[in-house]
Amino acid sequence: MNTRELSDLKGWDEQELQQLVARFVRIHHRLPDADELVALRRHRSRLHLRLPHRARRGVASLIAGR
Repeated sequence: MNTRELSDLKGWDEQELQQLVARFVRIHHRLPDADELVALRRHRSRLHLRLPHRARRGVASLIAGR
């Protein structure tokens, strides 16, 4: 990453940034650029928001009124 890319990530939590870079390096064996970090963060947040399959069924039945 260069200094321009780091300035783009200025508002990020430093600990989260370190974890994302470490995870990316473990997976891809190279340093990420800013776009790759943004994508990894987005995918990681989507995984945290997903509910287990059983919970989705339960929530769906509550919404449907069954």
